[in-house]
Amino acid sequence: MMLEEAALLPVIDAHGVEMPFRNVYMPSNALEKKRVMVIFVRHFFCGNCQEYLRSLTSAIPSPSTIPDGTELVIIGCGSPSLITMYKEETSCPFPVYADPTKRLYRALGMGRTLNLGRNDPEYIHRSLLTGMFQSVVQGVKRLGEGDAFRGGDMRQIGGEFIFEASRDWKFDYGKQEGAGSDVDVKVTWCHRMRNTRDHAEIRVICRVLGLECDSDSEKHKSINGEAKWRRRRQPGRRWTVNLAHAMAVANGHRHSWSKLSKSIDAGKTGIFGKSSRGSDCTCDHSSSA
Repeated sequence: MMLEEAALLPVIDAHGVEMPFRNVYMPSNALEKKRVMVIFVRHFFCGNCQEYLRSLTSAIPSPSTIPDGTELVIIGCGSPSLITMYKEETSCPFPVYADPTKRLYRALGMGRTLNLGRNDPEYIHRSLLTGMFQSVVQGVKRLGEGDAFRGGDMRQIGGEFIFEASRDWKFDYGKQEGAGSDVDVKVTWCHRMRNTRDHAEIRVICRVLGLECDSDSEKHKSINGEAKWRRRRQPGRRWTVNLAHAMAVANGHRHSWSKLSKSIDAGKTGIFGKSSRGSDCTCDHSSSA
């Protein structure tokens, strides 16, 4: 029932041409099978979703790298007049459509939230502040076009769906041949976002598409098994190390910075829990000279 409702809902391309959503995944020829991954992004000014598409494009640089019979399509909930800008900002080589009514999002069970989630996803390599600043700049540039405030619902979140459809023509020899057809449509894989940074990771997208591609996280060499960018972007880590060191000095002994940093990463050193002289502390407890 969800698929039947969604099939008839309209999507709009960059030229303002409206078509039913089923045209995105419906095979055109007899006995043809078509497999389409549809990625539903948030509003067209969302910095997180733009980062996602940049990472996706880095891993899948063109439609020709996708297996035969498979396509990839992007749908956003803003004005179709922003599609050209969106593709330029993200270097996206895939078709992009708009659903400004959000009816398709609702029909396929996608929710609304402003929750950021607790974890930084692998596909984001810029800070939240940088992303917000870029979104503002993009909006200001569109003031002259009249669509600066038509990027879409900021609370709307999306997801990723794989639609597989096949068409088998039925010949009724009592009537005109080719008078009708049966189309089988299934969603064989899907992931609905739970927060504003919860797109399926690029390595997952590659796997379900049957691709062997390096995700952005694998391009960064690791330090002690931890990716460099994740280590660098770990929220509050530097502040935690500095505060732990200051409290240790106040307690009358010195700490090795490297040991203290590793101890905090491993969860062995408390900040406001046990005293820095307690059993959880793995650093040098000798008094300062």
